[in-house]
Amino acid sequence: MQTAKQKEKRRDIQGIRGVAIVYVLLFHMFPKQFPHGFLGVDMFFVISGFLITMILRREDELTCSDVMIFFKKRIKRIFPAYYLVLVLIIICGLTTLASSDFRLLKTDTLWAVGFATNFHKYFQGLDYFAQVGLIVANFDFLLHTWSLAVEIQFYVVAPILILMSRHFVGKYFFCSSLFIASVWFNLTATGQLQFSSLPSRIWQFMCGGIAYTYSVAATYILVAIVVHLGQFPSWTVAVPLFIVSPITLLLPLSDTVFRFLVTFASAFIISANNNFLNKYILGNDLLYFIGEISYSVYLFHWPIILFLKYSSNVDELSFKGK
Repeated sequence: MQTAKQKEKRRDIQGIRGVAIVYVLLFHMFPKQFPHGFLGVDMFFVISGFLITMILRREDELTCSDVMIFFKKRIKRIFPAYYLVLVLIIICGLTTLASSDFRLLKTDTLWAVGFATNFHKYFQGLDYFAQVGLIVANFDFLLHTWSLAVEIQFYVVAPILILMSRHFVGKYFFCSSLFIASVWFNLTATGQLQFSSLPSRIWQFMCGGIAYTYSVAATYILVAIVVHLGQFPSWTVAVPLFIVSPITLLLPLSDTVFRFLVTFASAFIISANNNFLNKYILGNDLLYFIGEISYSVYLFHWPIILFLKYSSNVDELSFKGK
């Protein structure tokens, strides 16, 4: 028997989560064959923006108590599995890694404990894509936690942004300026600042927030075109669905173009929540199941891949030394 909580879950959003984690898995396992798979994280950011906006805008007046409840729920959902993974990685590292590599792991773990992996990578000056391809001789078992760091950092500022979007006199100017500034930063920054900092990613969370706003009542903008985004005809969702499908990972598009396409397509899809294609393609049982386990898969997959590669390298070195 389904609980009320299960009934409230939107199957299409879980389906997008399923697609997103498939993107990430393909990239981490086959980075040369699927170089754009990292954009699955961009889809996660849009979903988070949608859900956070939905949670925080449910109350007519957002109080400190509401914010505390929000943080409590986020902590309950994210922290247990996250810190379990950190503990397991340390335990595996103790039994598997060379002393020099384990020292690096301990440093990475200290940053990850405080959800600051993205800051750590910036200070190190390391390239995310180089590490995924193992171009550098550094097995970073917590590399993937950068995205969770960005999410937690957004959770901290989200209540402030929601309050300002409600009560600030120049709220439309503020929101549009913040969005444009974030897009500009994403386009002009380089390295880790461009890839894994909150300022360069906040526009993607905002896309999710905008998607929620217009899925509830699309009367603010484009009212002459649609009365409610949930009433979009099926054909209008077909193109965005194709854009977020893994098939498009093989298209010869630039990272920037692909990022904008995937972000806006994801936001459009979750806006059209009553659409036929959303229900029966994204909402199918397989994608729903993958979406349900996507957080756990995301946490565990990268350390497992690296420990297997590390063990393989050690075996090869030992064999060559004989």
